[in-house]
Amino acid sequence: MFSICDLLLINKIDYLSLSDFDMSALRKRVMALNPRIVILEVSCKTGSGIEGWIDWLKREVEYFKGLK
Repeated sequence: MFSICDLLLINKIDYLSLSDFDMSALRKRVMALNPRIVILEVSCKTGSGIEGWIDWLKREVEYFKGLK
């Protein structure tokens, strides 16, 4: 899955401090599979990272429009 995706969106980053999830290990493994993937960390609860996701979506829409 990660080898063909353009984006990996990781939600609930506000919860990371309460878990033993290793974001560094995830990034390393995903980047080994797909060095071109964009990894965005967001929190729908706090709004953190949402602007970056919106910006990514806007760029993708503009790119798609240019292909038509």
